[in-house]
Amino acid sequence: MLFLNNLLDKVSTSNSSINSFLSDLKNYLENSKPTYYTVDRIEECFAVCENMKTSKMENILLSTLPNNVKEGTVLKFQNFTYSIDNEFKKKRENDLRDKVNKVWKS
Repeated sequence: MLFLNNLLDKVSTSNSSINSFLSDLKNYLENSKPTYYTVDRIEECFAVCENMKTSKMENILLSTLPNNVKEGTVLKFQNFTYSIDNEFKKKRENDLRDKVNKVWKS
């Protein structure tokens, strides 16, 4: 978001349509839902990740990820930044455990 703030500061106030567009874009990006990925494996300079929403595999440059990324890590992508989301990972594991328990109790 820093680059959008800088861009907004640099745009002349005389061009209200550009300012309006940039402001709308900033609000959209700030309020958009994060995208979650699971790291499947590390290959050379990429993390091969599964998009949890689409189930598609994507290569993400390791240089854009936190240093301690490994297989099984859950990543959250929001505001052009990747972060590790251990809480989301635990919630997924608990949900899966609950489903397995329901199957075995049936």
